[in-house]
Amino acid sequence: MKKFMERVDVSVAGCRYVDLLVPERELYRGAGWFLAAVENGRIVAVREIDEGVSPEEMAAMFTGTVDLSAQGQRLLDWAGEREVYLGMMSCFQFCEPERFGADRLARVARLIVEQVVG
Repeated sequence: MKKFMERVDVSVAGCRYVDLLVPERELYRGAGWFLAAVENGRIVAVREIDEGVSPEEMAAMFTGTVDLSAQGQRLLDWAGEREVYLGMMSCFQFCEPERFGADRLARVARLIVEQVVG
């Protein structure tokens, strides 16, 4: 089995993506930013990056006073020691995958705000 990042292909527009395998498609919940846990080169679990954000945290995003440190900790706890990637799920593809870790939390916070506020 290929390693996960060996599955990455590049579109004619230059976007990196991984076509989801049939078992991975069962995890697909629609388009959006997700974390994907990988074992043996395959996605075995996914989590929306804003899953678990409280209504109060969402409301604070509109005032510019949100503190997403608790959400960051929830995502790090979910990832644990697993091989986890951040990317956009779209049309049975996982797009622009990048390895997830504490160094990506600022990016994740920005993506969450962009998803909620638009």
